[in-house]
Amino acid sequence: MKKTSLFFIEAALEEAPDDSAFIASVLGIVARARNISDLARSTGIARETLYKMLRGEGNPTMGNLSKLARSLGFRLSLVPVDSNGKPIKGSPKPSQARPLRRR
Repeated sequence: MKKTSLFFIEAALEEAPDDSAFIASVLGIVARARNISDLARSTGIARETLYKMLRGEGNPTMGNLSKLARSLGFRLSLVPVDSNGKPIKGSPKPSQARPLRRR
């Protein structure tokens, strides 16, 4: 399931990387394979807010998208891109980059 979800989410990010409502909607498709009540508990996001996010309505916050992604076993990250919006080859993968420390 996770591998299929990964390919689906990657394809959606290629299609519309800057559309947070679309990305939330795609995450919603993946999330519906799970129990929404459990997702609400694990993310700390109200169930009604989750349903709204997962329908692609509104403008979900980066924090809520991150919580949802994490609860589905993923992590949001920023990737360097060229002037056409395509990822720059040879740039370090998130797992290779040194994390910044919070102060």
